[in-house]
Parts: sequence; C-alpha cells; structure tokens
Amino acid sequence: MYRGIFNYIMSILFVTLQAIQRTISKRNTMTNRPNAQQYKEEMQDLLNKTEKLRQVIVTRLHGLCVSYPETPIARQADLGGTIIKAKSLIPVNRSKDYIKDLPFDTQIKFIETIEKFLAEQNPVKQLSINF
Repeated sequence: MYRGIFNYIMSILFVTLQAIQRTISKRNTMTNRPNAQQYKEEMQDLLNKTEKLRQVIVTRLHGLCVSYPETPIARQADLGGTIIKAKSLIPVNRSKDYIKDLPFDTQIKFIETIEKFLAEQNPVKQLSINF
C-alpha cells in the first residue's frame, strides 16, 4: 500500500518537475534572443570572413599567373579572337592591385580557366577521394 502511494507521489512530482523545466526553458529562449550588439558582431565576423576569402582568391590567382604566365585565360572577340594570357594580369612590379580590382566572378573564371588548362596539359590524373 505504501509503495503505491509512494509511486503516485513520485509520478506527480515528476510531472511537476517536467512542467517547471519547460517553463524555465521557455523563459530562457525568450531572454536569449540576439540583441543589436550580437547582430553587429556577427555581421562584422561575416565581413571579416568575406575579406579573408577575397584575399585568398586574389593570392591564388596571382600565384597561378606568376607561375604560369603563358597560360591563355580569355579570348578577346572584338580584336579578332586575340588570346589574353595570364601574364597580362601581372604588372612589372608584380603587385596584386590589378587582380584586386577585377570583379569576383572574373577572378574565379580566370582561376578555373588556368586550372583547366593545366589539367589538360598534364596527362597524369591525381586520384581524389569522394566522401
């Protein structure tokens, strides 16, 4: 008999504790909303990551252009199909300023073009592991 009463009281306490925990977690989600400062910090973090990615892309394109200056990167249609080579992106002082001024899409296109050209020139294919 005592065991039945004990189990009944324990089940009531358990249900009550669950209700209290739900109430506390609901309050925490209401008070833990991001505020303006957190939004500002998150935006600054995203801008920093974007700038770092842009620098990585510029450095990659610059390195490819310096390493493979004779690689064709584009064909200029208005000049009768003149081939533009990677060395045209690198000034005499080898600065990255010209590459930095190019639009993002153009930088990516040039990297893809150089990598594709180099893959065609090298008949040995490196194996890759796909997960």
